[in-house]
Amino acid sequence: MAGCGIKRGVVVGATNEQGTFVATEEYDIGHLFHTWFTALGIDCKKTQYANGGQPLPLAHEDMSPVKELLA
Repeated sequence: MAGCGIKRGVVVGATNEQGTFVATEEYDIGHLFHTWFTALGIDCKKTQYANGGQPLPLAHEDMSPVKELLA
């Protein structure tokens, strides 16, 4: 991941010594969507899109951006 508003060369998180489990906070694609939109200056909590007239959030409402990745 690179580009506007994203830090270069950042590693976020860690696994256990065997590399089999996440040892820090877990992130998934919902967090990444929030991170991408935030880097682009789009507030996912306020912006929605219409899907056949039904307003839907841009990203999962229970997620948030990965702050360590944002420049």
